[in-house]
Amino acid sequence: MLKVVALHSPEYEKFVIHTPESFNAGVDELKTLSDSGRRAQVITREKELGIEFDPHCVLWDSEIRAFLRPMSHGLNGFVLHLE
Repeated sequence: MLKVVALHSPEYEKFVIHTPESFNAGVDELKTLSDSGRRAQVITREKELGIEFDPHCVLWDSEIRAFLRPMSHGLNGFVLHLE
């Protein structure tokens, strides 16, 4: 069961850095939920995944995301998900 931990929580061991695969899966999941009009689920999953849905962000374009390869360089310290 997923437990959401606040960013200011002292339970740092609960934070897990996204891999490129987990980040892409999270982005795709949020896009699918948003496209199907499930806003309440988007809000919940944003918190669980540590990714904010922004349809205007370049990361929501799968071709650009494949080229940029987020989470494979210095940004991965700033985007986390929880297990």
